[in-house]
Amino acid sequence: LALLGGTSYALPDVYADASPLDFAQGAHLPPTLLLHGYYDDVVSPVHSELLLNRLRANGTPAAVLRLPWARHGFDGVYFGMGAQLTQAYVDRFMAWSLTQ
Repeated sequence: LALLGGTSYALPDVYADASPLDFAQGAHLPPTLLLHGYYDDVVSPVHSELLLNRLRANGTPAAVLRLPWARHGFDGVYFGMGAQLTQAYVDRFMAWSLTQ
């Protein structure tokens, strides 16, 4: 609440202006990788799906890595399972994105 000054119900225009969905439109966006923990209690995983769909609908190459056990920020351990999986996936995504 402090970040945007109120709830989405009280300030719908402020929240709409801050939404990544508004920035996921137009040409020449770079390939985008979304990483999301399935048990994220800060940002619902549905928001990654909405953003992924918007990016793809606008022709932006995009992918999502869903970590089924993870919360917001994943596991917080640099060499933990989440970090290792994320690093491997980011490496693969970067190689793939250079072909787009």
